[in-house]
Amino acid sequence: MKNHLNIIQPEKLIDKPVSEMKGSEIQDKNMELYKNKSVTSLRPAVIWIEPTDLCNLKCKMCPIGVGDGLDRPKGMMKMDLYKKIIDEVSEWKPVIKLFHTGESLIHPGLEEMIRYAKERGCFVMLNTNATIMNERKSQMILDSGLDYLSFSFDGATKEVYENIRIGGNFETTMENIINFLKMRKEQAKRKPFVNVEMIKMKDTEEEVEKFKNTFKEHSVDNIGIKKLMNWGDQVPVEGEMEKVFTDLSCLHPWSFANILYDGSVVPCCRDSHAKHVLGDVNEDKLMDIWNKNYKMLKFRETLAEENGHKKIDICSNCTEVFVDRISDEDARMLG
Repeated sequence: MKNHLNIIQPEKLIDKPVSEMKGSEIQDKNMELYKNKSVTSLRPAVIWIEPTDLCNLKCKMCPIGVGDGLDRPKGMMKMDLYKKIIDEVSEWKPVIKLFHTGESLIHPGLEEMIRYAKERGCFVMLNTNATIMNERKSQMILDSGLDYLSFSFDGATKEVYENIRIGGNFETTMENIINFLKMRKEQAKRKPFVNVEMIKMKDTEEEVEKFKNTFKEHSVDNIGIKKLMNWGDQVPVEGEMEKVFTDLSCLHPWSFANILYDGSVVPCCRDSHAKHVLGDVNEDKLMDIWNKNYKMLKFRETLAEENGHKKIDICSNCTEVFVDRISDEDARMLG
């Protein structure tokens, strides 16, 4: 390892085993290392795992829907690989986000994935476009123990929704979501927590209030309005990038791990095209990639430099590169 890297041994910052730490405590230590510009991090508090990069829609604000789509092969994660990942990370029980670029409900083993992570004590979140939800899939989710379910539904009218989410049907998808909510209520299920969200952009900004009012009529736990992002400058976005005051650039590589369906580890959930593969969990343990792999450590070092993000293509013009804190949503899940 090159001597100039600022390596702080994360274990020296803790006074108890990581297995006894809450997610928020792990994240606090990650933030300490981030602010001290260390190239190491304690543990990923949140892990994105991509069941598949296949999707049935071509949304205009998503890398899949722009140009020729993803610049990598299509496929699904093998269950043996998934279990290998979960077995390792169950030591500290991170938040598992079972989605990345594709539509996770396409994976035939999704129920097993949710249950396996839950049995090992992880908090599990799923995001879906809800277009292929049906009674069977809804019941599967309700029975699986899933903690958090987020529906992405952009638009409050048929015209706007179907112009954005190419291939989706407004009425069918709305019915899928409402039917799920009815089933959860009828069965008196406390989980999953349900979030319905819309991205605020030029096409939807006049529909924000109508969107909120529509879902207020149903038993939704949260209605989210998200800002439009450019996926690491991979999707065209109108307007200026909003800079948040921070001493460093993005905190993601210190806090969040991202594993694609084939086992590739990338530095950020915005690296949809896998431009920066830092390791492979088929070959190495995640923690060996996280804190020992030179590519990963060098990536953090570059981001920690003043204007270091400008040296990395997916970071140089990213609309989220100046984020120096986790979202309220992630904080809630970490506990």
